[in-house]
Amino acid sequence: MSKYVKKNTKKQKNRLINIQMIIAYILIIVVVAMMTALCQQAKYKEQVAEINASHEEEISSIRADYEAQMEELKQYYEYGGDISQIEREAEYIAKVIYGTARNHADSDKRAVVWCILNRVEHYAHPNTVAEVCEQPKQWMGYSSDNPVLTDIYDLALAELKIWHSGGHRPMNNSYIYLSWSSKEILLRDTFEETRNTNYWRMR
Repeated sequence: MSKYVKKNTKKQKNRLINIQMIIAYILIIVVVAMMTALCQQAKYKEQVAEINASHEEEISSIRADYEAQMEELKQYYEYGGDISQIEREAEYIAKVIYGTARNHADSDKRAVVWCILNRVEHYAHPNTVAEVCEQPKQWMGYSSDNPVLTDIYDLALAELKIWHSGGHRPMNNSYIYLSWSSKEILLRDTFEETRNTNYWRMR
């Protein structure tokens, strides 16, 4: 073999060694970079955990506020109305029920609710819950100063949600009068009670 060939072969071996060393260095750099990134990620997670722990009350409060807002939005689209409006309507109705049926069964209280809502839809009465509730001499024992009891308010709110959402109503809207007694409250569809009067008992 000539000196030229031997010299050339040695150069090629040296070049190959250099390339292998460069690749090894690159691999080392990559591994070191990955290890550094993993360490930084672990430290980042620890820092986030520490921050979360130190601000747990604030985070819980923000989460609760968020969930409440999402629930309001859900109800807004589900019931097709302004939530604050429905709550005000429930307060008006609760005051009517307090004066009219606070000692009656829940079914009788619901009858009062639907009597009010039927009147809202009737041409001879105002078209808002507030105005129907405040019509003079229409509701026994009603006063704007009546207390709003929680159980009565919740019952009224539940029926209002059905009405606002267009859900199943228990009777048609012709029943706009109450037949009151200390034992039960019935709905009827005529002002004066005659043989042609139709009655509705809530269940």
